Amino acid sequence: MTPLIAAAASTAYRDDTTEEAIRSLLEAGADVNADGGYFGNALQAALTPNTRRCDFHDIKKTSNVIRMLLGAGANINAVGGYYGTALQAAAAVRTTDGIISDIIMILLDAGADVNIQAGHYGNALQAAAAADADRFGDLRSYSSSISVVHMLLDANANINAQGGYYGNALQAAAATAANPGIVGSEVSDAILINMLLELGADVNAHGGSYSSALQAAVICRSSNAPLMVIKMLLNDGADVDAKGGSCGNVFDAILVTGCNSYEACKGKHDGGALQILDLFVEAGIKGAAAARDQLFDYYGWNEGAIAMYKTWGWP
Repeated sequence: MTPLIAAAASTAYRDDTTEEAIRSLLEAGADVNADGGYFGNALQAALTPNTRRCDFHDIKKTSNVIRMLLGAGANINAVGGYYGTALQAAAAVRTTDGIISDIIMILLDAGADVNIQAGHYGNALQAAAAADADRFGDLRSYSSSISVVHMLLDANANINAQGGYYGNALQAAAATAANPGIVGSEVSDAILINMLLELGADVNAHGGSYSSALQAAVICRSSNAPLMVIKMLLNDGADVDAKGGSCGNVFDAILVTGCNSYEACKGKHDGGALQILDLFVEAGIKGAAAARDQLFDYYGWNEGAIAMYKTWGWP
């Protein structure tokens, strides 16, 4: 890591010396496009918080740093680092007050290519849809994620672009839906996923870690999250019988999730597996009732316990 990249990486901290340090390094001839490993380069480093405790609290400072680096010849579309590009890094970062939307606009105005394929999320749209919930789930807000997704789509981002950890933007949104602790996520999840579906996201696109958006929603769904996302995917024509993913298909994913959660929680709950199968049964999906009976057998429930569950919910 170069001194310039190290200085740029401190942009998100409450450190008033960052701008001065970067200016001094640039005046001394620092290479603004030098490779920086994890951070990729100085521009990406300025947009990549590397700790759960930092945030972009000062829009003026962050904007100044970005413009300073761009003015010194930083390649807006340089590829490298964890996030692949500066735009993807910015899209993945989430703040509760919409600051990052202003940063995204600066990058787009400077010529950032919204469809470059690179980095952990594959592209900027997938990064925005995931909201980096896997790294910063307890601090992020989905409200700004929706705004950023809008901006990227307006800039002609390919809504069905394939690649990255989640395969596509819809799968990313489904996998991170209702991540525990994300402020306002339950309502925003539905808004984001509905927006993607209405704008043409392919509900049955295959790829990524979970093969499909439906399987991602089933596997990653937190036990206290609403079933709204799964209902939306089914209503849009999600194929319950699609093959793929680590579990092979959606039914096996539900069974694995239910059994693993039941064992991990010593029988106190099953991660919502039965609720999903109840939804499938109500929707008339073939095989749902049989799969639910398999879980009843695994849990060792007798007819009385099953009747109690069907009347009152989890015993």
